[in-house]
Amino acid sequence: QLQNETQTILSVEEREVLEHFIHLNLNTNEKIDFTALIELKNKLIDRCLPDFRPTHLQRLLDESICLKLDCLLKDINDKAKKLRTLAHLMILDKYRYRLMTSTGDIKETIAHYTAVLAATCQQAAGNAMQDLKAIDKNIVFENVIVDEAARATPLDIMIPMAMAKRRLILVGDHRQLPHMLDDKIEKALSKQEDWKTVQREMLEQSLFQRLVENMQRLEEEKQQPQRVIMLDTQFRMHEVLGDFISKNFYENHKLPPIKSKRPPTDFIHGISGYESLVCGFKCIQDQKQQRLGTSWHRSSEAEWIAKEAKRILDEKPELSVGVISFYSGQIQSIFKAMEDPQVGLTVGNKIAENYRIITTGKNIGDERLRIGTVDAFQGKEFDVVFVSLVRTLPNDFSVEGLDDIHKDEALTRAYGFLRVDNRLNVALSRQRSLLIVTGDKELVVHPATQEAVPALPAFLKLCGGQHGKIF
Repeated sequence: QLQNETQTILSVEEREVLEHFIHLNLNTNEKIDFTALIELKNKLIDRCLPDFRPTHLQRLLDESICLKLDCLLKDINDKAKKLRTLAHLMILDKYRYRLMTSTGDIKETIAHYTAVLAATCQQAAGNAMQDLKAIDKNIVFENVIVDEAARATPLDIMIPMAMAKRRLILVGDHRQLPHMLDDKIEKALSKQEDWKTVQREMLEQSLFQRLVENMQRLEEEKQQPQRVIMLDTQFRMHEVLGDFISKNFYENHKLPPIKSKRPPTDFIHGISGYESLVCGFKCIQDQKQQRLGTSWHRSSEAEWIAKEAKRILDEKPELSVGVISFYSGQIQSIFKAMEDPQVGLTVGNKIAENYRIITTGKNIGDERLRIGTVDAFQGKEFDVVFVSLVRTLPNDFSVEGLDDIHKDEALTRAYGFLRVDNRLNVALSRQRSLLIVTGDKELVVHPATQEAVPALPAFLKLCGGQHGKIF
């Protein structure tokens, strides 16, 4: 019975192939070609499968006709492969089919042949890079570029630096947010008796900044080639705001001026109450700063920002708005004020659905509203930015008669994060068209502020001119 079934299933040629491999001596050292056996196996599998076609198709074409059509198609393909005019088209069609059905293989192939790889500092030593090193253990790159290098810790930035064979390019701005440190480790080190002032300053200073300063010193003292290049043109904001940032955060540190390339007409916003203005200072003086957990907040500032942001977003749905504070407590207060039913910009600690993404204008798809501390805004930009200062001064505050050390300590206690020049630079440089600062005007005009945070009196003066308003 098995022999009869075999005779039914197999053709004469197929039976000969099977018998050939049955009597084949597998112990020989010669290389055996199993291609014919593999083809026979696939044919038998296809032949023994049930007919899964719909019933109406089965009635139109029986199995024998389908087999004849398969043979006909195979003959056509075999003949086409031998023709110069059709062979390359068949290869292209097969290639197109593989592109559509084998995306995983394509990604793997590209990874093997690509000349450019992107990763975070730590991912540069991750699994993906280790897979590449399995191919070549001595993998290095002719050129390595590290973006936001000023924010990377020394250990992190050393990973990609060690992979550069010919050229290393570090891109960053040490006048903005410094590298990120673990607060617990920083405090523990600072408490050690042998922890010197110089070591503490090195902990606060990024490796990027030390490299920049050392290379500039070598250029000046030992006539070394220029290795530090400053990008001196900004395209983000109105030229009036760009000049303000340049003078108060770069030129005052003996860095070259930053030029503004785009014309003022690129930044026309048309917001009622600020029509031709680029900056404003909202005086809120009816409340002192208050503790919220370990942080600070002023609910009066938060409530005004919530209402004004709502008005601007509803009036100009094509514009984006950022709300920045230096204190997490104030961020909580702003979220709470924006959750008010009459405002409705937030739901809990999330932006309300209608205010998340811009759906009209030239920036469709961009983030419409963001609320956060300065760290959440590094590298971001918005059409309109609110900066909440929060801080207020005691009525009898004075630093007169104090020596330099005690004066510095008193100013730091009074002004807090406002004294951190890098953070203030980031906070006041995220806007494109309009910057609105809210806070206690008495703090800004106090004589000590000129020494503690000179950029704040300069901004108030800017707001008092033709490009801004104090209200």
